[in-house]
Amino acid sequence: MSDLTALTATALGARLAAGDVTAAEATRAYLDRILEHDGQLNAFRTVAADQALDRAAALDKARAAGSLAGPLHGVPIALKDN
Repeated sequence: MSDLTALTATALGARLAAGDVTAAEATRAYLDRILEHDGQLNAFRTVAADQALDRAAALDKARAAGSLAGPLHGVPIALKDN
């Protein structure tokens, strides 16, 4: 598996739609990247890893049931809180 965090959102969405990767795998890749780099970057105040993984699992379950929220279904995002 290539570095999922290097893909565009559209490319990752396509990989998710094709079944090449799950939302849980993509989320774990991003969480690992945050863990690796955030000590130096200090970009995140809060990382809700457990909630993100729970949501990814729910999105994977919805995809398996044929319920999609759109072309970016399962693509991880980060929210900036100012």
